[in-house]
Amino acid sequence: MTDLAARYGRTPERRRRDRTIAISVAVGIVLVMLAWVVWGGLADDRGTIDTQDTGSTRIDEHAIQIDFSVTVEPGTPVRCAVNAFDRYHATVGWVELDVGPADRWTTAQSVEVRTSDEAIGGLVYRCWLR
Repeated sequence: MTDLAARYGRTPERRRRDRTIAISVAVGIVLVMLAWVVWGGLADDRGTIDTQDTGSTRIDEHAIQIDFSVTVEPGTPVRCAVNAFDRYHATVGWVELDVGPADRWTTAQSVEVRTSDEAIGGLVYRCWLR
C-alpha cells in the first residue's frame, strides 16, 4: 500500500468497513419494506369494498333514484354514502344506505335520494364496513 492511499483513507480495513455498512443499510431497508408489506397488505383482514355506479333516474325535481353495485366478501355488512348533484356538480342530496350481508360477492343496490334542488345525477361517495 502506498503512503498516498493511506493518507486518504483507502486502506483494506476502510473498504471492509464501508462494505459492512452498505450491507447493513441494505438489509435494514429490506427488513423495513418487508415489515411494511406485511403490516399494510398481508395482515389486513378487513377486506376490500368496490363500488360501481350503474345509473340514475330522475323521479321528480326533488328526488332521484341512484343505482350502483357493491362488491364485498359475502356476509359482510356495509354502509354507503350516496350523493346527488345538480348541473353545477354541487351536492343537492345525500343519504347513507345500509347494505346488509349478502350471500354473493356483488349485489345491486338502488336508493332514492331526496334533493333540495333538481338533481341531474348521483354517485356513491364512499362505502365502509359496519
